[in-house]
Amino acid sequence: MALVINLIGGPGSGKSTTAAGLFFLMKLAGLKAELVVEYAKELSYDENWSTLKNQLHVLAE
Repeated sequence: MALVINLIGGPGSGKSTTAAGLFFLMKLAGLKAELVVEYAKELSYDENWSTLKNQLHVLAE
């Protein structure tokens, strides 16, 4: 059975840092783990502004 962990908090509250730390510790413990990053953040890093403007598409991902 899979366990999904969602981290919720405001901007700058440490969600990404906590997620990376959890992922590291779970892998270190020999658990199967996957880190799923925020799709909108990936689009911003890639400067893909046209896709980012399409909020329905971002929500669907």
